[in-house]
Amino acid sequence: MDNKHIIMGTAGHIDHGKTTLIRALTGKETDYIKEEKERGISIDIGFAPFTLNDGRTIGVIDVPGHEKFIKNMLAGIGGIDFVLLIIDVNEGIMPQTTEHFHILNLLGIKKGIIVLTKADLAEDEWVDFVKEEVREQFATTAFKDAPIVAVSATTGQGIDELKQEIAKLADTIKTKETIAAFRMPIDRIFSISGFGTVVTGTAISGMVNIGDKIELLPDGQEGRIRGVQHHSSKVETGYAGQRLALNISGLESAEIERGMVVAEPSIFQPTNRIDVRIQMIDPSPRELANRSRVRIYTGSSEVFGRVVLLESDTLNSGQAGLAQLKLESPIVVEPKDRLIIRFYSPMETIAGGVVIEPHPAKFYKRFHEQTLKELRMKEKGGLAERILENLKNIGVANLKTLTTDVKASSPDIVEKELKGLISSKQVHFVEALAMYILRAEYQYILKTTISLIEAYYKQHKFTRFAPKGQLHSEIVAATKKTAYKPKVLEAIWNEQEFQESIESVGDSLALRGYQVQLTAEDEQLLQQLTKIYSDAGISVPSNKEVLERIPALKSEQRLLDLLMYLVEQDTLVFVADGMFYHRQTIEHLVEVLQALSAKKEKFTVSDFRDEIDSSRKYTVALLEYFDREKITRRVGDERVLLKKS
Repeated sequence: MDNKHIIMGTAGHIDHGKTTLIRALTGKETDYIKEEKERGISIDIGFAPFTLNDGRTIGVIDVPGHEKFIKNMLAGIGGIDFVLLIIDVNEGIMPQTTEHFHILNLLGIKKGIIVLTKADLAEDEWVDFVKEEVREQFATTAFKDAPIVAVSATTGQGIDELKQEIAKLADTIKTKETIAAFRMPIDRIFSISGFGTVVTGTAISGMVNIGDKIELLPDGQEGRIRGVQHHSSKVETGYAGQRLALNISGLESAEIERGMVVAEPSIFQPTNRIDVRIQMIDPSPRELANRSRVRIYTGSSEVFGRVVLLESDTLNSGQAGLAQLKLESPIVVEPKDRLIIRFYSPMETIAGGVVIEPHPAKFYKRFHEQTLKELRMKEKGGLAERILENLKNIGVANLKTLTTDVKASSPDIVEKELKGLISSKQVHFVEALAMYILRAEYQYILKTTISLIEAYYKQHKFTRFAPKGQLHSEIVAATKKTAYKPKVLEAIWNEQEFQESIESVGDSLALRGYQVQLTAEDEQLLQQLTKIYSDAGISVPSNKEVLERIPALKSEQRLLDLLMYLVEQDTLVFVADGMFYHRQTIEHLVEVLQALSAKKEKFTVSDFRDEIDSSRKYTVALLEYFDREKITRRVGDERVLLKKS
């Protein structure tokens, strides 16, 4: 299952040609607001799909460059993998270029291409000079080795070279984590007649399917996914790293605002207080003092809050420190999420932060050594973090294995930590195995199982049942974890939460409530097949013979699909490859066996063949079937009847 989904963003000063360049690359117009088109500047974030020469499609987020619209830029930039840092070659680096670059750095976006636009309006010598100036400006940053490409969206100069560099950079992007619970900050909301509420955003983690229940946070309202689109195409499933449009039933568009989060229900909790490590930009336009009121941006949300510095009274350019942010409105964040801090007034970017604890139990005393020590340990990763990381890597584990792997002093300590992780819904306990699994991965297996069964139904339209062996192989491939042995998945599939959606029958799984949809032609063919096998008695026809008798079947695959449907309906019985019997014939043959057993306690193949007056081919196949069904048992060259009545 391919989940390497890539988002490319733009950054740069106003009127440096970001939107024009994206139009040249994609052929799409990302300015969609009337005022944007009238003023010729981007006010809000825009989106477009971009198809590389090798056929891969990546998402593009175009952000506004004007200082007044920085908050809109921040709503879109957080979900990107790499950036086109765009500089007008005729103007060079400008204030918003610098601020955008600081924001990229604070958000941990280290990969990008520096694009010098409007190169057709400059002399070659000037372009070379600006390249040197830019290289010097970024010499001590993550962009020190970034490609620099001069382009003209008007003449097409440099566009092919830029596309090649984009493709190279796309190859370096790591696969996204789809196993985590689904979370998507909302950056656009609208309503479509006949469909209802639609929200868009970049999925941060997990996956979402049509029909899934979702929760709208921080309000806690619930809805259901009615439709999913990616790059304007309808899909069954959306994955982390994709730009998605979700059609949600049960929610009105008027109830939703930018900054809210669409999430898997009962996993994420809103918070009004978070522990963070703050990193000041260098140079910073001002210092950050304790108790400062600031604007905080994370995901697509903007909230006000106060900064409580825990180990200093102020932070200045380039300095870092532990802090607790007291928020005026709730947000949804997880450990290691990044955020941007801008001064309240005037609105200037001064710092970024990384979330350490999204749900601190208390307000802290400042300069308290034990508090600072605990936060630093949590930042590095304590026992709980080691347990979660271990389960993330291996899949499932029992208490003994976890205790060894996380190097804990005793199982009791690990078990106590696990109880807390279960209570916070980060870990799930599989009782039948006495094993632990990440709650997010448990949900991922449920979703993946359902998706795989649905995919199986599309390929085999006449069956309700998907073979467990095939599902097991595909889940191991999807999770890349060999710990999911058949018995492990069997235990998970048999849990109550799974049984609400999935039915386990022998060696197969089915979706509860699913019914095979038959056409009038299907019904007619099934009637013909039923009659053929009913009339055949013991000497059943081969597949080739059946196809000759019913030309409307057209293919052996369709014949097999219809025969397996009749097997599921218990009309036919599968005895051996190419050998199906009517259920009444099998029941009659059991009576023959009972009568034979009454005469001879042990009987041979020849004895049974004489009783049914058939060839050895059919006789041997039938007896082997009865052995598998534990109706008979082979003893040397003879058999005995196990079921006497």
